[in-house]
Amino acid sequence: MFLITNIFLYFQAAIAISELKEMSIVLAANLSKKEVIKIFDKNLLADPQLIPLYRDLIGKGQMKPFDCVGTFDESRLAFKIIRSKGEFTDDPVMKTVQEII
Repeated sequence: MFLITNIFLYFQAAIAISELKEMSIVLAANLSKKEVIKIFDKNLLADPQLIPLYRDLIGKGQMKPFDCVGTFDESRLAFKIIRSKGEFTDDPVMKTVQEII
């Protein structure tokens, strides 16, 4: 039972992390940079350690995120909208993703 509980908690955490990243790009596509930073209490697109997770969201990473976080096309579209707004272009995640999308 202990092992099953730990596996369940691991998957819950993985889903929460993926959903958080997906939510951050959806919000960044629709809100100002200032508003997004206020919601998350930091700029997630400025964290280079998160690049692999964002690459996963657009289908160019090591794993496929759970379906509940959105499709690759939806994530790519969100990044294209973010790029067009120009507020996050100097952030490490955006610099990496811009080369892919």
